[in-house]
Amino acid sequence: MVFLQPLFLYGLFLLAIPILIHFLNFRKSKTIYFSSLRFIEEVKTTYRKRNHLTDLLLLFLRLIILACLILAFAQPVLQSEKKQGSTVSSVIGLFIDNSKSMEVSGQNGTLLADAKAGVHEILKQLPPDSRFLLLHNVSADELPGITDKEVTDQLISGIKLSSDQMEMEDVFRYFSQSLNEKEATLSSLILISDFQESLFNKPLSSSTTGGSIFPIPIKPMVTSNISIDTCWLDNPVVLSGQNNSITARINNRSDQDYQDFPVRLILNDSLRNEITIKLPSRTVSEVSLNFHPNSKGWQSGSVQISDFPVVFDNELLFSFRTESDIPVLSLYDRGENIYLKHVFNDDPYFKYEAFGEKGFPRSDLKDYNLVILTGIRVIDSRLSSRVQDYLASGGTVWFFPELDGDLVNYNAFLHSLKVPEYQNIIPYKIESAIARDQTQWLQEVVVNVDRRLRLPFFNKTLKVVPISPDRLDLLNSVSGDLLLSQFRTGAGTFILSAFPLNEKITDLMYHPLFIPICYRIATLSKNSSALYQIIGQKRPVVVNHPGLSDHLPVRISNSKIPFESFPVQQVGIGSETVLYPGHLPAAGQFDAIEGSDTVARIAFNYDRTESDLSYLTDSTLKKRFMNAGWNISMNNNTYSGKTGLELANEIAVKKIWYYFLVMALVALLAESLVMNRKK
Repeated sequence: MVFLQPLFLYGLFLLAIPILIHFLNFRKSKTIYFSSLRFIEEVKTTYRKRNHLTDLLLLFLRLIILACLILAFAQPVLQSEKKQGSTVSSVIGLFIDNSKSMEVSGQNGTLLADAKAGVHEILKQLPPDSRFLLLHNVSADELPGITDKEVTDQLISGIKLSSDQMEMEDVFRYFSQSLNEKEATLSSLILISDFQESLFNKPLSSSTTGGSIFPIPIKPMVTSNISIDTCWLDNPVVLSGQNNSITARINNRSDQDYQDFPVRLILNDSLRNEITIKLPSRTVSEVSLNFHPNSKGWQSGSVQISDFPVVFDNELLFSFRTESDIPVLSLYDRGENIYLKHVFNDDPYFKYEAFGEKGFPRSDLKDYNLVILTGIRVIDSRLSSRVQDYLASGGTVWFFPELDGDLVNYNAFLHSLKVPEYQNIIPYKIESAIARDQTQWLQEVVVNVDRRLRLPFFNKTLKVVPISPDRLDLLNSVSGDLLLSQFRTGAGTFILSAFPLNEKITDLMYHPLFIPICYRIATLSKNSSALYQIIGQKRPVVVNHPGLSDHLPVRISNSKIPFESFPVQQVGIGSETVLYPGHLPAAGQFDAIEGSDTVARIAFNYDRTESDLSYLTDSTLKKRFMNAGWNISMNNNTYSGKTGLELANEIAVKKIWYYFLVMALVALLAESLVMNRKK
């Protein structure tokens, strides 16, 4: 047992006063003798003994009353006993929300500053031997574990805003797992946050840690915001020296209309465009910003607005690569494919050449970014050897079969490349579907992706077996058969089609997706997979590094922060490397570097989930936690207006001061009964 107000214990010295009064009774008795009352002496002696016992009992009861009142004012609390064989007693869980929404203005500057000030005040009032398990939005390696009161207070002072956001279910899971590992019990759980609705996207699981929960809402002074939610290039292939445009989606989450709201486009640290738009209240608007890239290589850009006090979502970073004269080679047998010719030859972005497969004048294919094999019924050994050498050096090959081609010859060629083979012809019409892995890419090339998009059909196809897991699908049939898939071969990439480019077979050539697919395949070794990434979503990032035969470790670097790390990575398809960036300290343009070569530039943005400043009411918050089985007693439905002392009194492990008040009342009642009986 410990006391929250130990100074009141000095009042126990007051117990000496009634004791002194009892034993130092200065009243003098006068003896009077009666000659005829000799039996009174015996009665007097008996009464005197009984009266003395009654006085002692009254003294004892009065001492109990006074002692219980003093102990009650000292506010005693009980802490759970240590588990047998455990070195850690029960702990107080403490979660401080330091996500980006906590930078909104508060009473002491920001909501995070308000939260830290409130926790410091609470800690001052808690018992000195209290133990804490602190959690905030930071990488797991930086969490301190169980600490004492002094260390916890110092750690809280050092908490800064984080780019990550933990949902409430993740918070509960952390405390449950950590306490099990430490073999400790949770006496109480303190949650300090603005409690946005986004914290509860995941349903709360039932409480398994025990103890009481104390949510302390930190309310912001504003609840309106304007954010840039997303952006996309109108043409996913950016040509050096040609006009392009980027479309951004602006979300006005306030009740105010804006007539001339400025939106800026920054490219390579230079202002390239600025326009003003109308922003009606509570609506989402789209704005298109034109630009003219005049340099080659990786480009860094951003769309920017000015809005206060929430600023983390006022800028959306993006990156892309511009090239010109990308060499594409088409090798054919029956004749040049006119559809591929129109895609690549009519576009100045590419340098297109076409030769009969036996009339190709060079000994190797290394000068080309993409080699397309189309209309070839039999692949001879010389061409097969050239393709293998080209793939080994990191090239990209796209193979279109002929339905009347030699399947045995095809399969021998595919077998040498260690990719799936053709089994037989599927003679009936099938519909295609965008592969699951291409959802994000589809959003970049189709503006209204939410509308139902009719996909290409195929009258006849070749069945590909086996369906190897080491692949990336571009098109599948609705039944799951492979139609267009990407495979890793050596250091290169092999694109296997299950159909020829023939208008009697398919309408793919006339579909809006045909040109984006061709461009995507032709630039596999030039671009990363996305215009930008989101911090904290734990999605892998794909980078390409053509011409580098050895897959050296790729590091992520940002000189402006500064920051550098070697993320978890694995070899992908062809010349790709898949990166798992992990925790990043801030948004920015990060370079993926292999050796001394920059193989990609990746733009990382803050998650826009917290841009919606919608907060749970106190009653809803209480209901959410109670439904999950937590013990919660929010007086007046909120803790936000209480002082540190009041909160400490609520959070104390087990308050027993009222037991002492009950004991004082019982002793007072007993003292009254004894006094009445004495009379």
